[in-house]
Amino acid sequence: MVIILSSQATEEDLDNAKEEYKTYIKVTMDVEKEIVSIGGKYHFDAEQELLKVGCKQGTIWGGGVDLIANRID
Repeated sequence: MVIILSSQATEEDLDNAKEEYKTYIKVTMDVEKEIVSIGGKYHFDAEQELLKVGCKQGTIWGGGVDLIANRID
């Protein structure tokens, strides 16, 4: 499940974002518009959702949060 955030993520958002990977949350964002999406199996899935809301492909970057190592990738 890909969740586009317009404010701080809730516990429910984080639980839903862990649907694909229980210990890792994919994060994709438009660095220009500061719109963040979390979750999904591939960054491509979130990228497509961000493009639908008017983001530009050239300003979309991906990463993730490793919940076991408590590290941002």
